[in-house]
Amino acid sequence: MEVKKSLEILGLSERESRVYYSLLKIGQTTSTAVVKETGISSSKIYDILERLEQKGLVSYILIKGKKNFLPSSPRKLFNLIKEKEELIEEILPFLQTLYEDKSEEIQAEIYKGKEGMKSIFEDILVTKKDWINLGSSGKSEDVLPYYMDNFYKKMQKNNIKLCVLAVNTNLTREKFRKLKENKNISIF
Repeated sequence: MEVKKSLEILGLSERESRVYYSLLKIGQTTSTAVVKETGISSSKIYDILERLEQKGLVSYILIKGKKNFLPSSPRKLFNLIKEKEELIEEILPFLQTLYEDKSEEIQAEIYKGKEGMKSIFEDILVTKKDWINLGSSGKSEDVLPYYMDNFYKKMQKNNIKLCVLAVNTNLTREKFRKLKENKNISIF
């Protein structure tokens, strides 16, 4: 995965990720050099640098009255994630109460795309209930390759059982061969 795109997934804007990445490559430098490296106009660069500074990812020193910017350690990204995690933990009970007060018993839900698939798998891990997958083609490993390995490990750790009724093709038989090694997964 491209580093700048990964930075965006972690919560930086497209321009913030370009500037931070450039500073990591260049090191201590002036805003003029950042403009040249990123192609972002000088009228925008100070706003971006200020936002990165507020996030703790950029700092500056004055040399002969001129600001020189330098990147903070990439480990600061963990701090950003940790702060968001703490905020979610703080407000989650309130949000959950609102959700439970207004929700009716759901008979069926429809999910779309990768994020929809992740939502289903995360619900399985949260409820820790055994589940059945009917008509599986094994494509989830293609769509979410890194996620699925981790998901199966978490399932096994929580002793969540999975029963799969797979579409009978050479491809699905090959894909599910590795999964059959998991004691908590049955494939038919």
